[in-house]
Amino acid sequence: MRIDNRGRSPEELPPLAIRLPDSDPPIALEALTPTVAARYLPAFVPPAQWPTTWKEKASRRTAFEGGGIYVDFEARGPGLITLCSHCHGGRHSPVLCTADGSVCHQLPLTYEGLVELIGPPDRVQRVREVTY
Repeated sequence: MRIDNRGRSPEELPPLAIRLPDSDPPIALEALTPTVAARYLPAFVPPAQWPTTWKEKASRRTAFEGGGIYVDFEARGPGLITLCSHCHGGRHSPVLCTADGSVCHQLPLTYEGLVELIGPPDRVQRVREVTY
C-alpha cells in the first residue's frame, strides 16, 4: 500500500495513522516527522545491487525503513509512505489505523478493513483476470 503525498502539504495527508515498530499509540500521518520516524525506524540504506546513481540519489533523501514500513520525507513533511506485508523476501505486519487510533488493521487489508479505515469507495471496478 502506498500513500503518495509528494508535492502536497501535510494537511492533505489522509486522516490515518501507522503503528511504527514499538510505537504505542499509533502515530498520525500528519504528526510524522523525521525526528519521530528516527525513534522507531532505522535510516533507509539502498540495496547493494542498486546502480551507483540510484544510491547517490537515495543518500540525499531523508528516509527510514523497517518492519514493512518505508517513509520518505520532503521539506514539508512525509512525501511517500509505503506499507508492505510481503517484501524483500520476508513477511511483515504493518498496521494502519484511523487518525485517532481507534480502529486499526494489519496488512494485508481486507475490503471491509479498508472501508472501516477510509470509508466506502465512490466506485468499485470488478477485475476478472489479472495478467502480468
